[in-house]
Amino acid sequence: MSIAYTFTVADGVSIATALVLALGAFFAWKTYGLSNKEHEEARQEAGRAPRRERLDDIYRELKYLVVETQKRDNSGYANGQVAGHQKRLELALAFVNDPLPKTRAVAEAEVNQILQPGLIEAAAREIAEAVDQSFTS
Repeated sequence: MSIAYTFTVADGVSIATALVLALGAFFAWKTYGLSNKEHEEARQEAGRAPRRERLDDIYRELKYLVVETQKRDNSGYANGQVAGHQKRLELALAFVNDPLPKTRAVAEAEVNQILQPGLIEAAAREIAEAVDQSFTS
């Protein structure tokens, strides 16, 4: 006794549905893998953002200090607000773990030393390098 099976339209629809579901599951799995990688990169970037913001604060304070060093009073001496901006720079540096020795030297220097050529420029280069590294590390 042999049992013959007849393939019906319902069987074909069932097989087609199973194939579509399997294909959908495959694409969902691939999409999950890609989005998981993207989310990991976003988490890493978010972890670097606070350091970059602190470096931006230091750079901003350095720029304010440069503006004050260019101002002169009636006697031709540097503006008296330079020391205040040095303290602001020193405060911004307190929140960064980077050594930044040239920038710290600007914050700790005497007012007449800040006016020496190259000191502020070296600090600006140092901060720019630290910001560049914050994008890659």
